[in-house]
Parts: sequence; C-alpha cells; structure tokens
Amino acid sequence: MPNKLIEKFRNREARIAVMGLGYVGLPLVRLLLSKGFPVIGFDTDQKKIDTLAGGKSYIQSVPDEIIQKETFSPTSNPNDLSAANAIIICVPTPLTSEGQPDLSYIRNTSKTIG
Repeated sequence: MPNKLIEKFRNREARIAVMGLGYVGLPLVRLLLSKGFPVIGFDTDQKKIDTLAGGKSYIQSVPDEIIQKETFSPTSNPNDLSAANAIIICVPTPLTSEGQPDLSYIRNTSKTIG
C-alpha cells in the first residue's frame, strides 16, 4: 500500500488538500498546481471559496490563471477532503495576550479532518 501512494506522488497523481487559503495556503496551492498535482483548496470562509470558484484570486502573487486550472477544487465542504491523499494545514496560529500560541485554529482544523 505505501508503495502505491509513493508512486502516486512521483507521478503527480496524488490529490493534495490545502486547509486554509490565506496568505500561506493559497500560494502553496499555486506551487502544487505548478508542479502538476491536483489540489483541493479548503476554507471555512465561503466568500473566499466563491471567489476562487469564480476563477478569481484575492492574493496578488497568485494569478487568476492558476486558480482557473481544472485540477483545482476550492471547497468549504469537509466531506470533499476524503478524496485527498495528503492534507496540509495552513491556518493561523496567533499569539494570546500571554504570548502563547493560540492553537484553537489547529484544533478545529484537526476535528474537521477527523
């Protein structure tokens, strides 16, 4: 089984999900698409998903042409993540007033993946 997954990555057939389509996640989507991977872009912000589904980017370093690739699937439906062979988490980890990382975004994302 692991060898089949490795081959999927080598052949650029592995579907990769990127969770969090902000200033880290969306450029990562651009990179993965440019390398030939099919990508699921997940975000809970429906406005972002609607913009991307309309073929438009909201980040200057990510051209509209990249977003318009047929191998990119923006979604806010967690069920769509089941089609992924790998999931990369790109959500914020702001600091609390005590200077500690706020891990709530990561915890919520982990629950969604589960």
